Order: sequence, then structure tokens, then C-alpha cells
Amino acid sequence: MKTSEAGIKLLKEFEGLRLTAYKCLPSEKYFTIGYGHYGPDVKIGMRITAEQAEKMLKKDLGRYEDNVMRYDRVYNWSQNEFDALVSFCYNIGSIDQLTDYGKRDRHTIATKMLLYVKSGNTVLQGLINRRIKEQALFLMQAPVMDPSREIAKPTLRRGMKNSKQVRILQQNLNDAINAGLEIDGSYGPLTKQAVTDLQQKYYNVLYFDKIDGIYGPHTAACLKEVLSNGI
Repeated sequence: MKTSEAGIKLLKEFEGLRLTAYKCLPSEKYFTIGYGHYGPDVKIGMRITAEQAEKMLKKDLGRYEDNVMRYDRVYNWSQNEFDALVSFCYNIGSIDQLTDYGKRDRHTIATKMLLYVKSGNTVLQGLINRRIKEQALFLMQAPVMDPSREIAKPTLRRGMKNSKQVRILQQNLNDAINAGLEIDGSYGPLTKQAVTDLQQKYYNVLYFDKIDGIYGPHTAACLKEVLSNGI
């Protein structure tokens, strides 16, 4: 499981982007940079680009996603629960204590989240705001996809005409990303562009191998995930 676009957006909202090394509090041992990247590799006076910050975030996320996934065998996390806990973990460092190593139920986890609002001995309003949003996301029920909804079958590509599967794809794209396509069954330049837009939008979330405007198995899996979970 990977953090969705909504989860990354939430994390970025609270971490903020800083391209010069800084300390949130003078008492902190190390400096912070980018989207909350903290550690001995961040030196005083260090500067990075926005692109480098994105790379740091993607690398850092893996460690925190692994920590949350360690308990998936106990809880079978929903996407919203996973996103909320990754944001929490990114800030706190682990969900081990929050879950009491997998012994707590979901209600207790959600309640205990709101206790993590201090830096040192100081209660911070920013942490209160963050915990409230993480708790709300954790408790939010993911939308259930209408079982009657069809997802277009791969593989589809430009040049196909009068195709039932292309018509289904066009409706799927309109629902998923508001593509505004005419449902005509022809895989023309506008449909290809909409597929490309879908791939581009979720490239860093669902890790496409390439962005090519071809509706293959990987893109079909992405589209189903978007329509099922509203990411």
C-alpha cells in the first residue's frame, strides 16, 4: 500500500516546504529542510531545490509507510486510515506506541491520536490542528464503488473507433478526473490526452513505469483505485 495523493497533500499542508535548513525549536538536535526532512544529513546553511525536496519526501515516505504496513496484518488498513497514519508517523516517527504494538482497537487509536500535540513540554496549536485532521481522515469511510459500474478493460490505444470499451473508458475518465470527453467510442487525441493526464496525476502516488497515453493493465488498476477510493 502506498500513500494516496490526498494523503501526500495533507502531509505537505502541515510540513510546509522550506528550501533552506532551519530548526523548528532551538533545542532540536538536527536541522530540517524540504517537506519536514530532519536528520544529521541536514547541515546549517544547506539549500535545496523544490525537485530535491520532492525526492527527499518520496524516499522518506517509504520508511514511514513500512512502519504503518507492519500492522496491516492486524488491522487491514483502509486507504484513509493508512494515509492518516503515514502523516502521523512522518511527524512522530512511528505508530508503535499509538497502536500499542497492534493491541489497541481502531476507536482507541483514533482517540489517542489527539494526545500527540506537544514538542518537548510545549503544546503547539499546529500539532493540535494536524492531529484533528489526521483523526478525521482516519475515521472517514472510503466511498464504496457502485458494483454496477464497469471499468474499461485494457489494452486500449489511439486509433480505435466505435469501441464499447473505449466508451466505458471515456465515462470512467470523466468520472475520475472530470475529463469532459464526448462518449463516442473513438480513442482519439482527446481520449489519449485524458489517459495521459490520469497517468501524470497519479505518477508519484501509484508509481507508473511510464506516461504514454496507452490504457494498459497498470493504468486500468489505477483507474479502478481512483474510482473505488476517491483518491
